[in-house]
Amino acid sequence: MERAQASDYSPVITLVGFPQVGKSALLEQLKPAGMLEELPGIYMLGCNTEQEAGAYDKLLGRGKYAPAGIVAVVDAAALDRQLYLAFQLIDLRLPLVLCLTGRAAATNAGITVDTRRLAEMTGVPVFVVPDEVDAAREAIVQWQTKTEDTPRKRPDHWRPSVALADAYQHLDTTWIHKHLHLYTGARLVEGLRLLTVPKAVEEYEAHPAYKSLLRALDESRKMLEDKQEKWTTAEVVQRSKWIGQLLQAVVTQSTPPPPARNWFQKLFD
Repeated sequence: MERAQASDYSPVITLVGFPQVGKSALLEQLKPAGMLEELPGIYMLGCNTEQEAGAYDKLLGRGKYAPAGIVAVVDAAALDRQLYLAFQLIDLRLPLVLCLTGRAAATNAGITVDTRRLAEMTGVPVFVVPDEVDAAREAIVQWQTKTEDTPRKRPDHWRPSVALADAYQHLDTTWIHKHLHLYTGARLVEGLRLLTVPKAVEEYEAHPAYKSLLRALDESRKMLEDKQEKWTTAEVVQRSKWIGQLLQAVVTQSTPPPPARNWFQKLFD
C-alpha cells in the first residue's frame, strides 16, 4: 500500500543510528538544543522490517513531516559497518551532524579516527561525544528550519557510475518527480531504493500511476544492464567502494596494548 507523503518540515531534530550506539544518552545531553527525538535503532534506510519502515517514513516525511535536521550517531569502533547508513542519511540533504561514540572502545582496539579528515570528505560536521557534545549542541542550535524544497550541497561523498546516475535520473524525471510529493533528498533515496530493491515497487500497487512506474523501472534498469551493471547491486557496490576509500583515509589501526593481567593470572608466570 502506498504511504501518505509530505514535504513540509517539523522543528524536530532526529537522532538516527544502529541499535546500542548511545543515542539515548546523547539525546539527554543535546536536549537544550531544541526539540529532539530518537528513532529506534536501524541498520539502513529501507523497509525490510516494520521498525525500519517506520523510521524510513519519518525521515522522508511520508505521513507527517520530515525532520528539521538529523544527528547521525556512529560507533567509532565500527565505522566500516555503520558508515553506509550515515551516507544514506547525508543523501537526504537535511542539516546533519555526525556524532562518534565509543571512543574508549576504539582506543582499546587500536583504532584512531581522523575526525577533521572525515568531516572534509563527508561534508558534514563531525563531533566526538561526549567530549565535544557542547560543540555539537551549538551546531544544532544554529540550524534554521527549512520549509522550502532547497537541496543542500554536499561533496560527492560516493561516486555512482554514469549508468547508475543516468538510470536514477530517468526514473526521477519520468515518474518520481511527477507522482511523489517528496523533498529533493528524499526523492533520491527513494528512487535508488525503487531502482535496486525488487520488492520496493510492491508498496505502490495501489497508486493510480503504478503501471507507468513499472515501465519507468524497466527502462531505468535496462539502462544499467546495457552497461553491464547489475541493477540489484549497483548502489551497494558503489557506495561500499567509496566507504573503503574513506576508511583508508581517516582510520588508523594500530596493535592495541595487551590487556592488563590480574593477580590470579600472574600466579602462573
